[in-house]
Amino acid sequence: MFDISVEDPTASGHIHVWQNSWAFSSRVLGVMVMIHGDDQGLGLPTRGAQIQTVIVPVGVKKSTSPKEKQMFMGQIEDIAKKLKLAVQYLGTQGAPLRVEFGLRDAAGGVISHCRRDTGEKGTIAIENISAEIPEPLEQIQNALDEKNVLLIPFCLEKHCEQRTKELTTRQDMSHVPEERRPPNIGTKSLCISFEQPGGLGHSTKCLSKWP
Repeated sequence: MFDISVEDPTASGHIHVWQNSWAFSSRVLGVMVMIHGDDQGLGLPTRGAQIQTVIVPVGVKKSTSPKEKQMFMGQIEDIAKKLKLAVQYLGTQGAPLRVEFGLRDAAGGVISHCRRDTGEKGTIAIENISAEIPEPLEQIQNALDEKNVLLIPFCLEKHCEQRTKELTTRQDMSHVPEERRPPNIGTKSLCISFEQPGGLGHSTKCLSKWP
């Protein structure tokens, strides 16, 4: 908005107002995806995810009888009700936790779950879903609180930016199963603090020059 003026409180006439815009823009969403995305796509932190858990039915085959299918779907509905008491449930994109339920799980009275950030899997007894499902979600949140954004010295030179990426890129992850590999992208510079903390002055070595 332009040409907005008010009466000058200290003199005659009018003065233009000072304006700031703090609107929520698409750039904010872009930064969120950039920070919380990896080679597998979007992986949101627990407290920032609108959808925290997704249920994936598995194991139903052509040979599964209609009666078995009906019983199986009834069990899934029961699991969904329990999940709704504990987490924000039902969705896919970026969900930090995946719950799998198949015929073998049904026979064992458990659900299988898989963390989006590490690929770590586990099982939980169906009757304990409401009490135990929040635990891996909290672990995911705590893990994300401990990484991803660092305050480090940087000389702003283009070649140092590239060198920093090279130093922080995982080169060989062939020994790790693909679904459990962490992101292989390197460090990316985001912004410069207005107030530099002590010890990060001009005499501090740039990250790329660290031994």
